[in-house]
Amino acid sequence: MKRLVNEELNRVRQIMGVIYEQDSEIINQDGKRFERTVSDVPPYESDNWRAEFASGKFSATDLEGSPDLTGLVKWLNEPDKVGLTLVVAVTAGTSRVPVKPGGEVAKALQAAGKEPTNNGLAEARGETAVEMVKNQIKSLIPEKVFNNIEFTADLSKVEQGPEWDKIDATAQKYTQHQFLSTTAYATGRVEVLTELPDICNGELKGSGGQAKKGNKGPGGLRYASYTENAQDGEYLGQHYDLGLDTVGMITMNFNAIRIPDMFQITYNNQTYTSSGPGGEGFVSNSFKTCEEGSTCYDGYIRKIEKLGKKTNKAEKKVTTSLEKYKILPSKAFKMLVGTHGYKPGVDIPADKRINHDWIVDFFDRFKPGTKNFLGRLGDKIGIADKNMKYSKAFTDGWSAYQEMADGSWEPTDRAKVVKGKKVWDKIVEYWISLDDRLEDAEDSLDKASGENAKEILRLEAELAELMANGNPGDYAKSMTRQLKWMGFDQGVIGTNGSITFEKVQGAADMYLQVYAPLDSTAWRASVTCQDLSPAYASN
Repeated sequence: MKRLVNEELNRVRQIMGVIYEQDSEIINQDGKRFERTVSDVPPYESDNWRAEFASGKFSATDLEGSPDLTGLVKWLNEPDKVGLTLVVAVTAGTSRVPVKPGGEVAKALQAAGKEPTNNGLAEARGETAVEMVKNQIKSLIPEKVFNNIEFTADLSKVEQGPEWDKIDATAQKYTQHQFLSTTAYATGRVEVLTELPDICNGELKGSGGQAKKGNKGPGGLRYASYTENAQDGEYLGQHYDLGLDTVGMITMNFNAIRIPDMFQITYNNQTYTSSGPGGEGFVSNSFKTCEEGSTCYDGYIRKIEKLGKKTNKAEKKVTTSLEKYKILPSKAFKMLVGTHGYKPGVDIPADKRINHDWIVDFFDRFKPGTKNFLGRLGDKIGIADKNMKYSKAFTDGWSAYQEMADGSWEPTDRAKVVKGKKVWDKIVEYWISLDDRLEDAEDSLDKASGENAKEILRLEAELAELMANGNPGDYAKSMTRQLKWMGFDQGVIGTNGSITFEKVQGAADMYLQVYAPLDSTAWRASVTCQDLSPAYASN
């Protein structure tokens, strides 16, 4: 049996593969993509056993507790250990409590052929533990594996912990360093073929228009671009089939080609968001300055123009509302002409179509009983207030008239009385309907013109500043301010953003969503994959 001290043990660790290395390449086989990985066999290292030697003791009968070899046996029974040269090292630690010269421990060590020191004590403990390990695992692993094992005692943990205080050698601060553990190494390299999704080591790309505010992606985020694969009122986005049997760690590096976008991947009931040094958020395009004709400049101009169009649209809605009309009943029309002197084509449309402005003029002629009615016509008032009180100046009339030689109008023989109050109520009904429509349009205009004008001024100021002194940092800050104004907590995190997730066997469906609140989207993503073999290093 070999005894390993620090320098020799470190050399063996290097040779036997504790410095875990691997080489990999992507290959095509039978029409499928694989990652071929050739790697050292990673070592096995146990935790400290719940087994300790009493202070100064080293024989098997002096061991308190028993070694836990479950993990070691499992590791040695793995198929890749067959045919490899193996080393099983048992580490026996000692505290800094010294061996008393000439004492009982020193005499026992000398009798066993060891130095009467802590080194000799560790060596004796290691040999005892090695024999115990050999005897216990021999029947639990294949014979051809057992015969390829070289058992060693590791003396690298001699005299650990605090200095001896000459008080109590059984104190826990000393006994915790009187432990046993095992480490196993294997020579040789193993080859693993891991099937990868088709998207690995390639590129994804896409485009689309500016997202609508009401389109919700995973988690309820608004401005989702891809309205595909709806689930519980949320759009998961574009679907990708990663294959049922493929495995690996997939990393996607996203770039928004023009305007900042944010990216989300939903896979195996988990949602991942594009992230960078600044956390999760939007990825900004790469640009130089905001000079006229640049991507940055064009983005600002499009935004300003869009806000202006929103205001124009609201103004048009007001104009359209003013043009809306109601048709007077024929009897009411004739009563207004014959009794109250309205001239068709002059004071009242010949086609009986009356609009908002005509009704305002009507109330000006026949003052409602409500005080200050004209002032209230331009106020934002409720329906109850719009229900103008009947004016007695608007007297009853007749349903039919004939024009006389002198130009006057007289009721015909068949004319019937038309109540002024009835016609008044009809006109008030029309007034309420038309004014409500106009009021809604004016409210929309007030909101749009106010908010949009403020945002236009801010964008114009930012653009001017960027044109004069712009840099990527300033651009990212200005985009972040716009995003926060639109309700996003996330801002621009940098020129690139990445998402990494584990592709597992049996879960094939991946969904990609892009958030494009500022403008249309154009993006690319490079995709890299690695197998799931863990990197390993030890000292």
